[in-house]
This record gives sequence, structure tokens and C-alpha cells, in this order.
Amino acid sequence: MIGSTSWIIPGTYYENCRILEKYVDFAELLLYTWDKDTKNLIKKEIPYLKKLNLKYTVHLPTDNIENVIKLLEFFDEEDIEILNFVLHPLDGWKKVKNHKNISLENLKDRLEYNETMTFDIGHHITGKKFDIKYKNYINEFHIMGTDGIKDHLNLNDYTLNQFKPFYIPEKLYCFEIFELNEMLQSCEKWKKFVSEVLHENI
Repeated sequence: MIGSTSWIIPGTYYENCRILEKYVDFAELLLYTWDKDTKNLIKKEIPYLKKLNLKYTVHLPTDNIENVIKLLEFFDEEDIEILNFVLHPLDGWKKVKNHKNISLENLKDRLEYNETMTFDIGHHITGKKFDIKYKNYINEFHIMGTDGIKDHLNLNDYTLNQFKPFYIPEKLYCFEIFELNEMLQSCEKWKKFVSEVLHENI
């Protein structure tokens, strides 16, 4: 399944997802904190998000584990299916490691392993290296281009060559490219890459 972050234009979650439903299978709802304004907005928009032809993942708060716990409790009460919750290895992250559909992301400067992982190719290339022996722990991939220093760029051949050993069919592939046209261009390059990899394996 191909997805995109919920930020490709300035606007709310619903305003972005309404555009995305024409192009991808799922949207990653970016919830980097869990304050009153964020809670009110997502609660108001969930009924509208459910009407779109999209599935959803959630990027959990990155500020502290207390907000992660509050957000998970919120979604436990909401009637919307979440395919995957992406968790940063914050202090105390193991408190929620057994929550349904939790997936731990590799960061540039902090890398720990869980039974389910989100593999970010940009973080891998520009920071700590993800050990390929844990490849089978991965259930979601974050895809973008990088030049070796910056990430979240258009997908490019350099990045795909680094990514190739990690490719697994039929997983969640989320493009973390925060501009619509660049995301769409990267999707086309990705489809060509997948076709070539599958052809090589026939």
C-alpha cells in the first residue's frame, strides 16, 4: 500500500486527505504533539476523514511519552481504523510497546529495535544505520529522497540504491515528501523501481 503524510498543502488534516484520496491508499496523520487544539481539530475531522476513500496511519507525538499515551487512549475510544501507529523511541517508549499496531521508528540519532519497526530510509542514510538482520521486523517504510545530508527530498536513484536490500513486497510505504507535485513524481519513480525489482526476482 502506498501512502503520504497528511501535510502536502497548508491546511487541516481533512483538507490534505481530501486531495490525497485521489492518489494514495492511506494517509499518515501527523500528530507530533497532543494539546487541546490538536485534539479538538482531529476529533472534529474524524467523521469527515472516515468518509474518504482512504485508510490511515498515525505518527505519534514526538515530544514526550505522556502525550503518546493520551493520544493512544483517544484513538482507542474513536471509531476509526488505524493501520499503524508510528512511535519514536522516546524515553519510556516501552510503556506502550504492546499496544495494538505500534511500530518503532529508526531515528538519525537514536536507534532501538522492537518486534515491529518503521524503517525510515532518510534516517538510515543520514544517521544511525539500521541493521539488515532486523529487516523482517519492518511493517512500514518511510520513503523519500536524500542526498546523504538532507532528507525529505524527491526520490532519487542514490536513495533507491541504498534502499534496495530492504525492500519487502506488500508492506506500508509512506512517502514523507511534504509537497504534492514532488510526492506524485516520487510515486511514479517508486512504481518503476518496484516493477524493476520484481522483474529481477522472476
